[in-house]
Amino acid sequence: MNALTDEEAITISRQVINILDDWEIGTQDKILILGLYKKVPVRSFNLLGKSKALPMDSDGVEIIKQIVAIDEALSTTYPMNSQVARLWLHRPHRRFKKRTPIKTMIEEGINGLIKVHAHLDCAYAWELSEG
Repeated sequence: MNALTDEEAITISRQVINILDDWEIGTQDKILILGLYKKVPVRSFNLLGKSKALPMDSDGVEIIKQIVAIDEALSTTYPMNSQVARLWLHRPHRRFKKRTPIKTMIEEGINGLIKVHAHLDCAYAWELSEG
């Protein structure tokens, strides 16, 4: 992702914001999940994906990868009904200490995204255990 044009970065940012919109996550929580709480004021958030891109530093790229991977894993796990996938994200789960997957991502940042991704994608979880 090093050689992205501004337009490509904005397009990727728009796709990630759309995923979070589909997950029914509010603006403040989007900012926390994306790791932007110290980087982007709430009033500027709406420009992301329109005229500004998400940060493409190493943490930003990892967050983007995890969000896209979680969305793909949800599509694989719940291929017939995206509403069930959305419901799963908002229900407390024993794997996440009775927190919702969304809360886990908000409270734990990249580590929370990785936990949710690993739970949904056993191949990814296996890769983590091998490394």
